[in-house]
Amino acid sequence: MTVTLTIRVGRYPEGVLSMTNTSTHHGDQPASRYDVQLFGNGERSYGRLFPHLPLAYYRPDQLDAAAALMRMPDNKVDDAAKRWNAPAAEPPPATGAENDRIPAGHTYVGQFIDHDLTFDLGSDLGRTDPGVGPMNFRTPRFDLDSVYGQGPDAQPYLYESDGATLVIDNNDLPRLGAVAVIGDPRNDENAIVAQVHLAMMQRHNEFVAAGHGFEDARRLTRWHYQWAVLHDFLPTLCGRTVYDDVLSGDGVQLLPWPYGQIMPVEFSGAAYRFGHSQVRSDYVISPNQSPRPIFGAPGEDLRGHAPIDDGRRVDWSLLLDPALTPTFKIDTELSPALFQLFGADDPAADPPELPQGIGANLAARNLRRGVVLGLPSGESILDDLITREVVDLSSYAAVGADLGDITEAIRGAFWKSVPDAPPSTPLWGWVLAEAELAAGGVTLGPVGARIVADTFVGLMHADPRSLLRAAPGWSPSKPSYGIRDLLGVG
Repeated sequence: MTVTLTIRVGRYPEGVLSMTNTSTHHGDQPASRYDVQLFGNGERSYGRLFPHLPLAYYRPDQLDAAAALMRMPDNKVDDAAKRWNAPAAEPPPATGAENDRIPAGHTYVGQFIDHDLTFDLGSDLGRTDPGVGPMNFRTPRFDLDSVYGQGPDAQPYLYESDGATLVIDNNDLPRLGAVAVIGDPRNDENAIVAQVHLAMMQRHNEFVAAGHGFEDARRLTRWHYQWAVLHDFLPTLCGRTVYDDVLSGDGVQLLPWPYGQIMPVEFSGAAYRFGHSQVRSDYVISPNQSPRPIFGAPGEDLRGHAPIDDGRRVDWSLLLDPALTPTFKIDTELSPALFQLFGADDPAADPPELPQGIGANLAARNLRRGVVLGLPSGESILDDLITREVVDLSSYAAVGADLGDITEAIRGAFWKSVPDAPPSTPLWGWVLAEAELAAGGVTLGPVGARIVADTFVGLMHADPRSLLRAAPGWSPSKPSYGIRDLLGVG
């Protein structure tokens, strides 16, 4: 059998390698770089930001033990849920688990962005084979192909008869029964991200209604989306220091054009999965409603694949006000809901190749996936970024002044009491632990922020139709345009 393998080896640039009888890497033993399969061609390729760093291996039992310790204690969840009983005019202060710097709506904007950039069938939570090599079925561009699909000529069923207006059915996504007929079906995974998708469709249709043809309306929608991501979402997430450095200081260091045409596995497989720690167990999505769990009894929770009726419609003024609905902190504790992803009768909950309980445990799946992807450790990336003067130790002032003390503290925050823990930290765990220790859980830490900011800005620079390339002087008519405007709150 011959497969095409796209991989960066040592210090050499991205290349395409044809290999015969390639072994499949399941993450159950140490692998060489050639065992880690990164498929794709051109801009649909996965690649590496740190091709010269060694692959980090961790035993599955160690990762599963660490994942079990990442479950947020019930008392913290219960304390955070008490805000639902407080009067709307007097929101309580954030608890120790909550981050009142980032509104809960940003969690699902982040999920929508992820679906706009990547569609890795091998990492789909509905699939069970951890040895499937990733192949990107989205373009790594902020081009809303998850909304527009292949356009009105190739997918006319997404559009009205005018060939310009996206089909919206009674203020909901168009559906065949419960199934949403949209450019990316993952955007109907839950009711909140479905309504982020719906808001993008509404912004496009507003431009069409104002007299713009399809191409102009799509361009304007993309640029307003890109502006809100660049000037609101990204600095809120990464903090001003890293953001200013990447956007207007030293610039992109990790993903310079033209290599921005790839999707980095350090981003997709680890750093951008920070959002899992932000997910609350339940949400009040509109006034005078009871909280709904993100995963719970069918019909009572916020899972998708169901019409958006009045009872499931999001009032964005609630979810975009961090005083009313904050995210959970970016740290090493995840909502208990993410340890029970599927119903008991769903085969994905207990696939035969995984120990019982691991299939429904998002933390364990993320950690195991990092080994399958051949990600380097957090420590090796920090060392590399310090050597290249991309990250300064002063960024870790809240943790310590000495590199050894800093790395030991972050390693300990991730592994906690796992017996015989390895001397290094999986990249996803590092990103969460350094955010917790170095940034108080309110933004990403130095390594995580740099990977995310460089990837965002690098991908925009690599896209000849993005606002950074095609119209660097462009701005919306409203100077403060941000995520609230994008979602129709204003």
